Amino acid sequence: MSATTMNEKYVKEAQAILDASGGRPLTRTEIAQVEELIEKANAEKLRANVERLGASVFGDDQPIGGGPSKGARPGDVFVASAGYRGLLENGIPAGAWSTGPVDYMAAAGDPILKSTGSNADVVPRQVVPGLFDPGLRQERLTLADLFGQDTASGGTIQWMKATTRNAPADAATTEGQDKPGAEFAFDDQTTTLTKLAAFIPISEEMFEDAPAVRTYVNTHLPLMVEQSLEAKLATALYAGAGLTAAPAALTGGSNGFDAIAAGIHQVQTNDYFEPDGLFIHPDDWWALRIDKDSDENYYGSGPWAGPSANPWGLRTVVSTSATQGSPVVGAFRDGATLWRRGPTRLEASNSHSDYFVKNKIAIRAELRYALTIYFADAFAVVDVTGS
Repeated sequence: MSATTMNEKYVKEAQAILDASGGRPLTRTEIAQVEELIEKANAEKLRANVERLGASVFGDDQPIGGGPSKGARPGDVFVASAGYRGLLENGIPAGAWSTGPVDYMAAAGDPILKSTGSNADVVPRQVVPGLFDPGLRQERLTLADLFGQDTASGGTIQWMKATTRNAPADAATTEGQDKPGAEFAFDDQTTTLTKLAAFIPISEEMFEDAPAVRTYVNTHLPLMVEQSLEAKLATALYAGAGLTAAPAALTGGSNGFDAIAAGIHQVQTNDYFEPDGLFIHPDDWWALRIDKDSDENYYGSGPWAGPSANPWGLRTVVSTSATQGSPVVGAFRDGATLWRRGPTRLEASNSHSDYFVKNKIAIRAELRYALTIYFADAFAVVDVTGS
């Protein structure tokens, strides 16, 4: 397949990913796939340009695009040379330029590379794209999505909290009487944004020569910061929840579903909110999934149904950041807001310590956030340990 054909193939694959998104924002995985395809397409385009250049120098009868073969013809050695590879990697510069001298052997046999003293690297290796990661998986993040979302414009969030809201007396009044007054009191609240960050050193050679490693670092370093945010939000949620619900205390039931219903009832009756979310540990979640009635029938659906249903209509987040035995029921959208000062930022520099002289890169990911819980009673911690 020619370089031009390969270039078109990569462009079409990238376009297919964009078309499949239907206009929605691309996921991190889709972005990484598109970037890799664009990188391959640019490389094939440059390869075609260099092949045309080599043909003009050595003649059309020299196979510039193929790998070295027996006979060590000049075109074969040129393809394997550092100058040729430099053109592929860096592009053809403007103005006068040269690949530098390229030595070759006129005798039969594969050429000996001057840089290594052998011909081991003459035949190009086939590199498997992607990076295999058997033991470093991280949990999918979802808790942040339950809260109301907003963008912070500065380093602090200032908001007003109503501390007193007493309704006036409900007795009827007659003409000329003083009207009953309502009582209101407010408290000025300030929340300061918190910064979360992660830092990793990596060699320039690895970052430049291994696209799979580069993509992996660029994707997973911000993910580590987001994972830290997940844990911080879980801690703040449990600390800020104003209600507790004993196992099925208000519903007369005896299982986990009844206990969650008790939490919903607590939120509805204490602060008149309608709960919209459930934050639950995987152990508790699967205890619900396999729970059965007295006739040994699964509640809801059995093992052949997808585990995506939400109990009592609550959007459910299953996370190990939740406390086992104590899921949280809440009106997440109305009761709290997650503020971000811009997106998670990724930045690289060689200015750290002696990294410049050692050809190392410091890569940093960071975000700034604040969680404001407006109504503590919008959240209830449910006890399912006795269910």
